Amino acid sequence: MQNIKEYFSQLSKRDRILLIFAVTLITFVFFKVFLIDGLNEKNTKLVKKSITISQQQSTMSTLSANSNTASSGNSSNQIVSTFLKQKNASKTLKQIRTTNDGSQRFEIEGIEFTILVQLLSSLDEKSLNYSNLQIKKTKLNGVVDATITML
Repeated sequence: MQNIKEYFSQLSKRDRILLIFAVTLITFVFFKVFLIDGLNEKNTKLVKKSITISQQQSTMSTLSANSNTASSGNSSNQIVSTFLKQKNASKTLKQIRTTNDGSQRFEIEGIEFTILVQLLSSLDEKSLNYSNLQIKKTKLNGVVDATITML
């Protein structure tokens, strides 16, 4: 530290001003490039993710609100199975269970979110009710696991 003070005191007034200016400029550039720009980039990514989540929540709310219509004569097993076959996603249907109250529980794993939304829309068009919908994200983007309980 003493060496720095001695070096600084030996500089001419002009050189001291230039040195202070250079150190200030380098510090400013460092903070701008590494801190401020990095935080802005992370903020932009978070905003994009938030918008995507909001859109998905809105879609799910719309589908849930439309799920209270009467059931049609077709079996929900047949409708779900046929729909998934048409979308080449029949392997995603892992299990169908009948619950104690007589409803059907479909466990779907590794389905694309867009296909799941199309399935729910198809069920709504056929006036099939679902009382419970659980969606879990997976490690793959756009792919989810879902459990649908049909009345």
